Amino acid sequence: MTRPLLAAAALFALAGCNARDDGNGSTVLSIDRNAVEAGASRIRVITRVQHRVELGALMLRTALRIDVEDNGSGVPEALRDRLFLPLVTGKSEGTGFGLATTLAIVESHGGGMRFQSESGRSVFSLFLAL
Repeated sequence: MTRPLLAAAALFALAGCNARDDGNGSTVLSIDRNAVEAGASRIRVITRVQHRVELGALMLRTALRIDVEDNGSGVPEALRDRLFLPLVTGKSEGTGFGLATTLAIVESHGGGMRFQSESGRSVFSLFLAL
């Protein structure tokens, strides 16, 4: 998939909810970029409405859920507890700002994120209040 197509898919997924990022779908593109850098050959974006979402202390009555699933190498175990913190990266050329920025954008719209990862499969879920 090309970058413009991923951006279009991200903007389509965000249409109709109260969340906007910088206007080019960068929240989903950041996760897609990480998947490609982790060796993914397949990335799937799945959207749906979910009710009663609990994200720690945050409770969303109705949310748009955007799952970005890939078949890359997965998130290293040593990074999983700190993955969304700034400056945390497993890449030699990484800055550690991609996921931290993505989370900040999602949280600024009253949403949240979570992820599941194992070797050969990762799913990053974004939850945005509707």
